[in-house]
Amino acid sequence: MVQDQERTEVWNRVVKLTGPTSENVFIPAEKLLLAREQFVSRVSEANLNLLLDKLLGIGVINDGEMESARTETRADKARKVIDVVRRKGSEASSCFIVALRVVDPNLSRLLNLS
Repeated sequence: MVQDQERTEVWNRVVKLTGPTSENVFIPAEKLLLAREQFVSRVSEANLNLLLDKLLGIGVINDGEMESARTETRADKARKVIDVVRRKGSEASSCFIVALRVVDPNLSRLLNLS
């Protein structure tokens, strides 16, 4: 409320303060779990291989995990990589989300990971 010199109310406004949106409440590993089904069905083989290379390069996955994923079909490879990363916790999941934004920004937006 704003008053003038005579203490007459000249402006009054109600402002609702809300908490974080539901999108911000989820930790990165939970975001990946929510996006898992769509990620598996939509990620391309080429982008999945780029994502694996990025995750290996930044140390989120190791050589064994990389080789194990590479032998799978596209869908199984996608399942394996998202599950391995998700089980490693929030930091690894955050790195996955950032890498996906770089490799496939459209899929990242579609999955609400942008």
